[in-house]
Amino acid sequence: ATGNFYGPLTHWYGYQRHASLYLQSEIGGYGSITTIEYYKTTAGSDRTKPAKVFMKSTDATALTGTSAWNSTTYTGGLTPNFDGNTTQTTALGWVPIVLTTPFEYTSGNLMIMVTDLYGGSGSVQFMSQVGTGNPTAGRQAFRRVDGTDPGDATNTAVESYLQSIRITYNTLSTDEFEGSKFSYYPNPVKSIFNVTYNSAISTVSVHNMLGQQVLSKSINANQADIDMSGLSSGTYFVKVNVE
Repeated sequence: ATGNFYGPLTHWYGYQRHASLYLQSEIGGYGSITTIEYYKTTAGSDRTKPAKVFMKSTDATALTGTSAWNSTTYTGGLTPNFDGNTTQTTALGWVPIVLTTPFEYTSGNLMIMVTDLYGGSGSVQFMSQVGTGNPTAGRQAFRRVDGTDPGDATNTAVESYLQSIRITYNTLSTDEFEGSKFSYYPNPVKSIFNVTYNSAISTVSVHNMLGQQVLSKSINANQADIDMSGLSSGTYFVKVNVE
């Protein structure tokens, strides 16, 4: 769905903190997370602004209460996986944050916490949303303020919104998987999605943002063309299994 509500990197307010909860069934696997991306749906203006990203595994399936941002419920005791500037231009599409410290995601669901500090009263740019209400009930905690940064000790509130996200993670060691030999295009895709690897691809499956498999194909070859023309417009995860 086209994003038109609050969330990480939207800069709707000058000082924003968002904790977003993604279920393991939506992510589809575990591994070393190296990059997260949000999908920008409106042009906005060029900007380079500071941000921090924290991650943690959790058994929770929803967020509750008004815990402080720096409490152990959220960022307390954690080292940022990213602490620097993020740049967005007027271009639409995926906005990547390459983590300076990858997160080793090995169990449970995944909480991604982002502090973004545009300053002042912000300058809004929209990001794609998974949706509102169920199934996103209680999936995002927030603190948003204009004018003056309230600091990390500020209490949060919970809302039923969740931004679309793309997560890059490695499930194999570099000795087993050669990322430079793997390619895919186009992105975004309108009809045919092509994947290529230097050894046999066993299967390719496509999952929606709820973690539901909507397409699967056996390949057993180094290259595959996946017809996605029958899928509704939206954001999907593609899982590629190699032998």
